[in-house]
Amino acid sequence: WVWDPLEADWQEGYEALQAYVAENGHARVPQTHRTVDDYRLGSWVATQRHVYKNSNLSDERIAKLKEVEGWVWKVT
Repeated sequence: WVWDPLEADWQEGYEALQAYVAENGHARVPQTHRTVDDYRLGSWVATQRHVYKNSNLSDERIAKLKEVEGWVWKVT
C-alpha cells in the first residue's frame, strides 16, 4: 500500500458529502457550499460530476458515489 494524497483528498470530499447528506437529506449540494471547517464541498461535488461526464472517474469512485443516498449525476 502506498499513500496517495489525491486519494486522501477524494476521501475527504466523500466523507464531507456523506455528512452533508446525513444533515440535509439529499446530495444536491449548492456549488458555493462550504462546510463548517471551510471545505469547498460544492466545488468537490461539481468536479465529480464533471469528471464523470468526461468519462474520467474510476469505476470504484462511481460505485461509491452511487451508494450515497440521493446522489444524481446530472442536476436538473
